[in-house]
Amino acid sequence: MAVQFDAVVVGAGPAGFAAALTMAKNNLSKTTVLPPTTPAALNV
Repeated sequence: MAVQFDAVVVGAGPAGFAAALTMAKNNLSKTTVLPPTTPAALNV
């Protein structure tokens, strides 16, 4: 079964955080995609 979201937030900087917060306040489902934190993770 596939997971469905109303929106995908790419990045969690100030704008991404504000977007996710606004969506949460309006009862929208969302997920946040963050960049890898280690150089080795970029090879996956």
